[in-house]
Order: sequence, then structure tokens, then C-alpha cells
Amino acid sequence: LFGKLLNYSRKSFNDMFIKTYGILYQQNSIVFTNLYDNLEKYYKDGELSLQDTMDDFFKQLYQRMFTVFNAQYTFTP
Repeated sequence: LFGKLLNYSRKSFNDMFIKTYGILYQQNSIVFTNLYDNLEKYYKDGELSLQDTMDDFFKQLYQRMFTVFNAQYTFTP
């Protein structure tokens, strides 16, 4: 049941964000894809730290958002 809900959430989230943010979301969707991939791994294997997974997600998300909102600057890795 949880696996089905996770897949439904992934698809619904993706569809909603494509409609709302279009190409901006599509160019950065890897952040969300990685999150859902890691949540699936956590659900199946339980070997990932959920705390680390969420910390990594928000770190990546904030970095992407900062870069998108400050496109006039160039950032090095």
C-alpha cells in the first residue's frame, strides 16, 4: 500500500509542478526525482537514513532555488 501511495505521490507531484512551473521545474526536476528514488530505497531496504535523505533533498533544493533566483551571478561548485 505504501509503495502505491509513494508512486501516486511522485506522479501527482510531477504533474502538478509541470503545470505550475513548466520548464523551470523540468530543468530542476532531478532534485525531486532523487528524493523519490531515495524514499523508495528507504521503503524497500530501510538502509538509508531518512534524516540524511531529507537533509540532502533540502540542501539540493535550496542550492537550485538560489541559483535560479540569482541567475545574474555565476557560481562555482
